[in-house]
Amino acid sequence: MNDLKIKKGDFVIATKYSDGDPNDHFAVGYFQDMNSNNRFNIVDENGKLFRGNGFRKAKKVSKILGNKIIENIKSIEQSNTSVWKFVNAYEKNCCLNAIIKVYTTEYVDHDGDYFELKIIYCDNCRTRIETEV
Repeated sequence: MNDLKIKKGDFVIATKYSDGDPNDHFAVGYFQDMNSNNRFNIVDENGKLFRGNGFRKAKKVSKILGNKIIENIKSIEQSNTSVWKFVNAYEKNCCLNAIIKVYTTEYVDHDGDYFELKIIYCDNCRTRIETEV
């Protein structure tokens, strides 16, 4: 999902690894350049690097989407759900004041196997955005 159209100064979200695990380093900032390891260097508004080793995955986003991610950073970190799932959910833009939440529950199928079900939804308009088993 590396956006090949990213240019210096573009507002982006970037993750340390491609899976977007919220327990790993991720950042919302400005694309500076590619480093010698072919990773994305992302800086804050003062030009300070978020991560010296760069990020493996980055995507250009709007300021609105980036700010939504920043506003909800605690719930994203605690969700144990890929940062990229939140990005995709906000991009679907179910309503103007989207509040993306993750509901997690366990259930047992008819064979006795346990599963975890995650439902990503908008807490504002109650639109289900994605279901993950």
